[in-house]
Amino acid sequence: MWSLIKRHPYLIAIWTGIAWFCSQDYFGFAIYLLALPSLFYTIVQCAFNWRTIELRYKYILLFIMIVLAFMTVDVVHKYKDDKAKVYAEHIVGELEQYYKLYGKLPRSLNDIPALATQEKRPHMLFYLNEKNGPFLFYATSFAPFSGWNYDFEKRHWLYQHD
Repeated sequence: MWSLIKRHPYLIAIWTGIAWFCSQDYFGFAIYLLALPSLFYTIVQCAFNWRTIELRYKYILLFIMIVLAFMTVDVVHKYKDDKAKVYAEHIVGELEQYYKLYGKLPRSLNDIPALATQEKRPHMLFYLNEKNGPFLFYATSFAPFSGWNYDFEKRHWLYQHD
């Protein structure tokens, strides 16, 4: 196996770069565009070159690299989304506490002393309270324009996809 890796380091470099790129916020969907056609190509090439041991092992290595890149991207985005969910639940808790104290929700999160900040909120979290009612949203890290919207009446999160 080590000799195979030494002969084809570009495969490792390419799929490590792809995994890094797709692990960035809002680019996770690109792994489907890159990995699925590559997996199909790899399986077909492995089948056609089954009798040539070196080529077969090359395509098996490529298959392993693609699957590892796919799993890495999935784990990274799952971690980011779990972290965002914890932060969003903290915000909901603060909003509920504010509601208990004042009988209404604040106009912005900066009205809550524990949350007052001039910095951009992490995880693309937005809160508005205008005439249409309160709106709390945070984006997923996997794909742009998708995220979770909090339903204040039912007190649970609703997934809003692109």
